[in-house]
Parts: sequence; C-alpha cells; structure tokens
Amino acid sequence: MLGRRGTLIKWVLFYLAVFEEEFQNERAPWEKDAL
Repeated sequence: MLGRRGTLIKWVLFYLAVFEEEFQNERAPWEKDAL
C-alpha cells in the first residue's frame, strides 16, 4: 500500500514539473480568466 502511494506521489510531482514548464512558456487560459 505504501508503495502504491509512493508511486502516485511520483506521478503527481512529475505532472507538476511538466505544468511548471508549460506555465513558464505561456500562461494558462484559466489563469488569464482568473486575473
């Protein structure tokens, strides 16, 4: 169970890193709407 949770955390961190790179290139449309 702990192993599955650790794998899930790794995937979450991976997606966060990818999204951060996307935000550096161009702001997300939903962020523009929020502002």
